[in-house]
Amino acid sequence: MKKDCGQIFDELKEDVTAYAELKFELLKLNTFERAGKLAALFSYALIILFLAVPAALCILLACGLWLGKVLNSPSAGFAIISGCCLLVIGIVVCFKKRLSTKIMNIVISVLNENEEKNA
Repeated sequence: MKKDCGQIFDELKEDVTAYAELKFELLKLNTFERAGKLAALFSYALIILFLAVPAALCILLACGLWLGKVLNSPSAGFAIISGCCLLVIGIVVCFKKRLSTKIMNIVISVLNENEEKNA
């Protein structure tokens, strides 16, 4: 039985429509997966940050007290620790572009992880 042109085009239209819907669904799922990975990365970073900041403050306080005891001047101990912290802040500010690029590369690699696995 021969199909006429109208019937062939109707079937082709249905196939193309189904294909487009499936591609859109795949794109949507890939976007959700990437958003989930990004959210996981940020939440992991926040957890580490909330744990590291109090620990760093305690360590810096202990170092300030210890240096104050060694130097017989608590203010000198805390001044040295404050100077070291300001030095680290200055280094971070100087290397802002490198740090931003590094963080951006980490985020991009997390988002592209799925594509590398499929390749």
